[in-house]
Amino acid sequence: MDDRLWQAYRVEDGADFILPQTPAVEGRKFLGWSRQADQWSGEAFPAQVKETQTYYACFE
Repeated sequence: MDDRLWQAYRVEDGADFILPQTPAVEGRKFLGWSRQADQWSGEAFPAQVKETQTYYACFE
């Protein structure tokens, strides 16, 4: 959030995906998660971890 790491998880390949808590920024509405830092894409999380992924919290 705001160019800083908010939360990180370390899991093994094939493990169940851990759904992150919804972040909050005062005065802004959380839209969802994106794999692109500068654009909200409404990304759905996978059921299982298969590779290293980075997701960005997107706000309105």
